[in-house]
Amino acid sequence: MLSPELVLAIRHESLLASDLVNGFSNPVRGQILMYVAQFTALTVGDLSSLTGTSISLMSLYVTQLQDAGWVCAETVGRARQVRLASEHRTQIVELIRHHSRHMK
Repeated sequence: MLSPELVLAIRHESLLASDLVNGFSNPVRGQILMYVAQFTALTVGDLSSLTGTSISLMSLYVTQLQDAGWVCAETVGRARQVRLASEHRTQIVELIRHHSRHMK
């Protein structure tokens, strides 16, 4: 039988993992994460053009990713620049990108 501590630890880790992959649960949010991992100083307008979405929808996606701790957005002049929130998040995106190349 598993100890109650182990059960709680697994439950907690699975919730964290669920939050982690939620950033990729929407294909456009996944694209955003991959673009900002690859290129620095992309704006909401740049991301909107790259993904073929409206600026307002892109702003919503960026806000969702900010709320989830994936990205940071900073206003520079009239533009909002988006970057990954940490080096750790960059490593996760790169790992997912690497493994996605081998999926069918």
